[in-house]
Amino acid sequence: MSDVSLPVTSGARVRINNPDWAAIVALCDLNEEDLAILAANDLSADGDAVAKNFYGRVLQEPNLKRIIESNSNIDRLTATLKRYWSSMFSGRYDDETVKGREYIGVVHDRIELPLGAYLGAYLKIDEVVFARLVEAHRDDPETLFKALVAYRRAAQTDMSIVVQSFINRREEKKDEMVTRISSLSETLAAAAEEAHASTETMLGTTESMVDQAEESTAALDTSVGAAKAGSDAMDSSAEAVADTRTAVDQVRGQ
Repeated sequence: MSDVSLPVTSGARVRINNPDWAAIVALCDLNEEDLAILAANDLSADGDAVAKNFYGRVLQEPNLKRIIESNSNIDRLTATLKRYWSSMFSGRYDDETVKGREYIGVVHDRIELPLGAYLGAYLKIDEVVFARLVEAHRDDPETLFKALVAYRRAAQTDMSIVVQSFINRREEKKDEMVTRISSLSETLAAAAEEAHASTETMLGTTESMVDQAEESTAALDTSVGAAKAGSDAMDSSAEAVADTRTAVDQVRGQ
């Protein structure tokens, strides 16, 4: 089988300042000619059909419908999709364009729409585009091929940025969670250490009170002993006085 020579788009590479996004754009081979072809095949008027196909597919799934209704509303999401769709045929792809694609990823993360749902539903957008391009260029296969390649490069670049933005946001949230857990752990550790120190202080105070009580008991024992000794001395004195009185009485009686 002989090789098929396929017409390809060419032109200056699209330049993006952010190196991470620039790498994605370069990997998808999006170039200035692609953007010019898309601008010449302006399908921005099909925004309603694109939104209907895309979200019509998403809303067929009960779980996805519940996610959307719980976190946003279809009118708002449709407006965002239509703005995106118009920008695809603007003839430019720059840092501002990338920022818009990033936002789509952030929105999908915020409403917790699964990535698989986004990628799968994007095929419904392809159906609209393919039908329009085939209709416009059915008699010119080379032009049709270039238009399809230009669209797919732009769409693939967009999807790659949206997905990466989605993943980045998930990673940021994970890092935020780890930071909060770490901070909480440090707070709990500090509280435990403070409680331990407080316990040590209480134990020291208790031991001091015990020592004082023992000293007081000893002093009390000493006082009791002294009082008893004094009582014994008084008893002895009283006996001596009684003996003396008896002796005096005897002398008087003689």
